[in-house]
Amino acid sequence: MRSDRLTIMDGSLEGVRREHASIRRADNDSITQQLYFLLDTFKGVEVELAEVERVVDDGEFLPNLGCRKTIELAKGTDKEASKRERAIYRLMLLGVVEDYLVESTFVVNLASISSTRIADALVGFVKRTDPGAQHLSVAEFAAQANSMDLREAVSRAARELIVFIYDVIVESRRRSLREMYVAARDASSGGAGLRDRVLDYLTRGDISPVLETLVESTEFDYAVWEQELSKLEGVEDARELRGNSARLLASFPFHPGLLYARAYSEIIHPEGDLQDFTANLEASLTSARERYGVSETELNEFTSRLLTSLESDSFVGLSLALDVADRLGLATETITQIDARAISNPGSDLGVRVFALAKILAQLSKDLASAIG
Repeated sequence: MRSDRLTIMDGSLEGVRREHASIRRADNDSITQQLYFLLDTFKGVEVELAEVERVVDDGEFLPNLGCRKTIELAKGTDKEASKRERAIYRLMLLGVVEDYLVESTFVVNLASISSTRIADALVGFVKRTDPGAQHLSVAEFAAQANSMDLREAVSRAARELIVFIYDVIVESRRRSLREMYVAARDASSGGAGLRDRVLDYLTRGDISPVLETLVESTEFDYAVWEQELSKLEGVEDARELRGNSARLLASFPFHPGLLYARAYSEIIHPEGDLQDFTANLEASLTSARERYGVSETELNEFTSRLLTSLESDSFVGLSLALDVADRLGLATETITQIDARAISNPGSDLGVRVFALAKILAQLSKDLASAIG
């Protein structure tokens, strides 16, 4: 479904932008309308970086870069002023600008700054906004900043900042849109069902402070999250976990623990959504590997524990979890064992048996092709 493709988190923003641009006006709906405003606000990394470069290279700005001084910048048209103000604000986040006023011109107070201090401002912003994650390109820039001249440091830092904003902050807005879309899509009981989903999202339940404490930790550990989530069971806990994890994901859209919690809420809910379970589980494992530096050993151990638990509980989405793990190359030994048990037991989960037989057929086909070739 188009709305699922446009709101699911594994699609790039530029991919969404291209698909959105291809939609005819007559085919627009609430999702495409909301995405229009998001895409219109965030034009793209290169577009925003070019505007920052124009501001820095201004005849008033560049000669005074790094000096404590007040300058004035022309506003231009309303559209130009909006883009220019955003660029000035980005520079303020980097410590290059202390503050500014919007009058007939932009009155900008420049800061006394060095390349190293610009790097420190960038690293501080990233850590405050996305605690626990590893942003290797930011760390690389910070290590090199001392050897850069001020103009180069501003340009490099601006790029890192804008990429980070698109990577985390823009995606957090897509996550919010996704959760509201899912709530409306799944409100099969009409207004009452939708109202319950919205209240679950907005209400700060007992699980919320637990999740917040876990998110704020600078060290991510699946085992700690498993320990806390294992205490939850039943519809009410599932609804509370779904709502609270979804709300926090609007601020931390790639946190592997929150993504796992969002997936887990669908496991313990009697009518859990298998699509959301699968999407969030895969996003959690991918983010843990690529963004949070979780070791392959820990990823394999966690995935193995999860699959074994799902099999023991006869979870209906086990075959989907097996497929996610298999595509990511995780818990291969456990997958083989579950497959073998499914094939040997006629009463086992049909989806798991199909998954196991499909793997066997694929391997036989590969072996046959190799033998013939």
